[in-house]
Amino acid sequence: MPPKTIKPAQHSKPSGQMEEEGKSEDNTATNGDITDTMDAINGIKSDLLSQAQRMGAAEERISQAEEE
Repeated sequence: MPPKTIKPAQHSKPSGQMEEEGKSEDNTATNGDITDTMDAINGIKSDLLSQAQRMGAAEERISQAEEE
């Protein structure tokens, strides 16, 4: 049996949001939406990089302490 295909329209509305009668739904992201999303992604990447650098420094200190 082939996998069930889910149509994009089934996931187009955030939960709890109802479409008003007679109005069409516009799912097009604006430049602002894209910019906000990219800013959030870049912030998360920056946080992860900082955390990885701190972990690397801590591991280096532990390694040096074990050698002494």
